[in-house]
Amino acid sequence: MTETQKTLHLLEEAEYVVRSLLEFEKDDLEKGLQDYVALKSKMEVLIRKTSKYKKFLAIKDPSKQIYGPKMLEKMRNMCSRFEDIDEIFEEQLNPIYESVEAEYNRKLLEMDQEERRRKEEEFKRKVQQGIQETYLEEKRRLEKLKEKQEEEKRRKEALERLNQEEKERLEKMNRNIEIMSIFIKELETGEVLNEFKDTQVYSKLEIYEFKIIGIGILLLLRQELDLKEFYTCIGLVSDLLVSILKDPSDIKYRLLRMNNENFFKSFGDKKGSFAIFYGIGFRIIQSEERKEYFEILSSDKDLGINVSRLNSNDEYLILREPDPIDQFEIWVTWMEKLSLINDILVSFMNIEIGIEYPHFKGK
Repeated sequence: MTETQKTLHLLEEAEYVVRSLLEFEKDDLEKGLQDYVALKSKMEVLIRKTSKYKKFLAIKDPSKQIYGPKMLEKMRNMCSRFEDIDEIFEEQLNPIYESVEAEYNRKLLEMDQEERRRKEEEFKRKVQQGIQETYLEEKRRLEKLKEKQEEEKRRKEALERLNQEEKERLEKMNRNIEIMSIFIKELETGEVLNEFKDTQVYSKLEIYEFKIIGIGILLLLRQELDLKEFYTCIGLVSDLLVSILKDPSDIKYRLLRMNNENFFKSFGDKKGSFAIFYGIGFRIIQSEERKEYFEILSSDKDLGINVSRLNSNDEYLILREPDPIDQFEIWVTWMEKLSLINDILVSFMNIEIGIEYPHFKGK
């Protein structure tokens, strides 16, 4: 332990004793006499130490100063703390305990020498033991407080990291949603199809929806996904089609929330999958429609949706489906077309991909 640390340790003990002496009632002052006697010797040591510190603090020329700013600040702090307790010691404790000590000493003189020696030894032992135990208890309390504060700090830092990660995740999701929304609008205008006009997919497929499906598959291949991810993406689209075909009345397969975490992970950065969705018949809902679909999803408990994750500004894809009542024959033909698209996707997954597409190299 350094000299400064010893002084700080002594100062902390003195501060504690001063506080405890102030708490004694008038009739119990003699109980505090042991602490007072011990405190006087500590104060004498602290006077010498702080006087030395004040000499160093009085040096204004940095070139003559042997201590750095941090050490000087510690000295200044200890001097200030000592002055506080010294004022209490001189003005409040001394006037009271000097008379108590004088009375105590008078009583000691009346005792025989052996009894006096025994009592003095016992007195010193109790003083030292009491102060040490009290100090150690206070030290443990401060250590626990420090540990609690550090734990709270770690918890806050961990929470800040999670909040930052969540912020970055949402920003990435929103960027991709914006990109895909623009892409689907370009599909609607036909602008994005121009670069595919010289491909066999565009020229040989007569049905427009099949052209779009084929272009979607080419886009997935161009993205150079590994085969597992490629087939997973095609498989998920196929599963969606199967669900639509099985239950003509279920809205949850006809309304896709792009801000959905699972949807984002599966399709969020894949233009090809969005082209396939467009070929199937999905479109982006207009801004004025969002409130309507938000209310549908948030009010229908049968859909099993976590309402807390919904936002009225979320982007949706809605399936353009003929009315099965007013346009029954058209709807039947439309469902047959969906079934055929699903058959194509399923058969495509059974083909081993070993073909290169030079048309897309470098794009």
